[in-house]
Amino acid sequence: MATDFEAAITKAVDEGVVAGAAVFAVGKNGDTLYAKAFGNRVLGDSSKPMGLDSVGWLASTSKISTSVAALQAVERGLLTLDEPISKVLSEWSNPDLLTGFDDSGKPVLKKATKQITLRHLLSHSSGLSYSFMSPLMAQYYQATGKKTNNPRGYIKDDLVEPLVYEPGDGWEYSTGIDWAGKAVERVNGDVRLGEYLQKNVFDPVGVKDTSFDIADPATQDRRLGHTFRATPDGKAEANTPDLGMYLTKQPLDDYGGAGLHSSAEQYIKILRSLLVDDGVLLKPETARELFNPQLPDGKYIAEKMNNPQSAAFLAPSYGSELKWNHGLGGAVASEGVEGRLGPGALQWAGLPNNYWWIDRERGTAGVYIDELYPPADALTQQLFAQFQKDVYKLAGAA
Repeated sequence: MATDFEAAITKAVDEGVVAGAAVFAVGKNGDTLYAKAFGNRVLGDSSKPMGLDSVGWLASTSKISTSVAALQAVERGLLTLDEPISKVLSEWSNPDLLTGFDDSGKPVLKKATKQITLRHLLSHSSGLSYSFMSPLMAQYYQATGKKTNNPRGYIKDDLVEPLVYEPGDGWEYSTGIDWAGKAVERVNGDVRLGEYLQKNVFDPVGVKDTSFDIADPATQDRRLGHTFRATPDGKAEANTPDLGMYLTKQPLDDYGGAGLHSSAEQYIKILRSLLVDDGVLLKPETARELFNPQLPDGKYIAEKMNNPQSAAFLAPSYGSELKWNHGLGGAVASEGVEGRLGPGALQWAGLPNNYWWIDRERGTAGVYIDELYPPADALTQQLFAQFQKDVYKLAGAA
């Protein structure tokens, strides 16, 4: 069935706006609503067509897998949501809190008075941050001359930094899921997170060819090439950005917040399982916590989601002035989005302009995979928005 999205992305590929994309959507019973690939894995190279099995960097669309793993640990009594996570992650037993800067520009630090919990880590309310989203943390790195929290080695070395607010007293997109993944490793005998995910998250729902290693031999002939848009309305061009350990062969650590590589036809299997609530990955009562609003006061996330600049990263193509909260698995559209997300739907995005959603209210889930930089690309977001709208029409849920 032809869709408006097909016409739009075919035109975009023909004009060199994007290399291609692979999309997959399922309905309320887990049935396939729409699955198709467009364009090429490598910009302009028709000998390397995009496929549903083409593998790209998931970036922050990795997070839902790690959140599921952390909640499995809760179900098994290995972790709790509300006890201090320092019982497992000693790095956070006595964290610093960044309160500002003195007249000379030196950071002013004091000790946090509250403890970080797993619930805080999974809902981005721990006080941790990403420097590219937090002006305060960006200034801290500039003032200290330290590397920004762009992974180069080990989580314990790269991602220990001051908090920007007391745990539970705010919301800031953060490295919390990376630390949740490290907690999963430690309570499971220090197994690598990738090994844990394969056995406990991927295998149970049939996910293959998904790992933290960009050099996985099984996927090399299906890898996406990197593309870059130098100007907001310009054509795409071949380019490989420096993104640290995420795009490094055999990474030293498994960064559960942004390190996975997968394809549309594989990653949809996780979303499908959570949509139909089949109990394979999590018990229904546990899975609900992925969707349940965790923030007692939505004003802090609203400050980010209703800021056009940050909303372009966090609520891509949905616009501002919407009501959001955050579950343990992603952002929750509290009142829905007209013609698209229903109330309580879960969504998130990744840096290379990848997107996913799970909507139990209206019975759809979907994933959009490509590999284009920089993030928050307006032209790609328009394509994703059209894809999602078409899916809801196909589902009779628009």
